[in-house]
Formats: sequence, C-alpha cells, structure tokens
Amino acid sequence: RPDEIRRLCLAGGARRHDLLLGLRRPRERTALRPRAIDAPVDGLRSAYRWVVADVSPDLDGAHDTGSVEVDERHHLTLTTVRNAAAVAVIVRPGPTGVHRGAALVRDLLGAGVEPSRVVAVVNRSPRSPAARAELGRALAQLAGDGPATVVHVPTMRGLDARIHTDGRVPVALGRPVAAAVVAAVERAGAVEPSGAPERIVPGSLGSLAEETS
Repeated sequence: RPDEIRRLCLAGGARRHDLLLGLRRPRERTALRPRAIDAPVDGLRSAYRWVVADVSPDLDGAHDTGSVEVDERHHLTLTTVRNAAAVAVIVRPGPTGVHRGAALVRDLLGAGVEPSRVVAVVNRSPRSPAARAELGRALAQLAGDGPATVVHVPTMRGLDARIHTDGRVPVALGRPVAAAVVAAVERAGAVEPSGAPERIVPGSLGSLAEETS
C-alpha cells in the first residue's frame, strides 16, 4: 500500500521530497531475489508521482555473461533503468571521463534502454562553446546511437557551501538538467507535454559521488 511505502521513507521536510535509503553494503545484494526487488519498485511508483533512483553502473546480466547469478545480483539496477522514463548519466570532461561515460551509455543501450531516454550530464564542463561542442561530438562518436541529449553543468565556486547553507542545488545548475530530463520523460510518453505527471521512474545512473568528486 502507498501509505506503508511512505512510512519506510525519511521525510525531506522543507525540501518537499522523501528519501528511501539503499543497501548499506554491496554484498547485501546477493540476498535479494528479483521478486523481492520488483515489488518495492512497483510500490514506489504507485506511492509517488515522481521517483528518482541513484543506482550503480553495474549493468552486466545474463545476456552478457550467461550467468543467472550475475543477472540477479544486478537486477536492482537493470530493472530500474529498463523501467525508467529517463536515465541521467553523469560524465566528467576529459578523455577518461568521456570514455567512461560513453561506455556506460553503450551498456545502457545494450540493456534495452532507448537512446531517446538517455541524458548525458557533463559535470564541471568547460565554459567555452567550442570545447563543449567537442565534448558532445566525442561522446556521441564513442557512444554510438546515444545519448539523445547532452547537458553541460559548469564549475561553480563555493558550491558545497551553498548547498550546505541553502539545502538545495542552485537553480542555475539544476534547471538545465531538470529541463532535459523532463523532455526525455515527455518523449517516453510517461507525462503529457502540459507537465501533468503520471507514474514514472526517472533514474540517475552512475555513481554520483564518484563522478562529482
């Protein structure tokens, strides 16, 4: 029931969102079975109009490895991205960051995620339009069919202090990402262009702590 799902979440108060904590240790995933994962995911989708999931980049499944055990271990990530209306991939600039971001996009496509649902967010992107265009071209060339959208988020001085003080990401940084994700959600048909939300699961792939550190 939706009310029971909400009781398991931490209320965000003034931030107007609830938080459901994930697994404390990676090894705990071995105790989860697909049915034990699918039911809570469906419950969250029924309890909330918008669900944002921060998941690991582990996308190997039985289709890649031939191993049912690997597929079950990564089922939480796989079922989330496959059912998400939009998937945001955090990318760092530079050769290594672009290569890893493109590899993650390819893994998403291989897992069954349509290119139109993938949004690449280049964190700490250079401010030069030419440099940004080059990053976008390199990402598209390495990723193949995706991503559909590339969003550039510049470096902002004192960002950690501002988030600690205000409790939220500055509008100048968050608005472009939110707009790109909502556009992807609309393309997926999970919400009408008028902005009235339906039941959807926009996912955040990748380790945000790793990519933004």
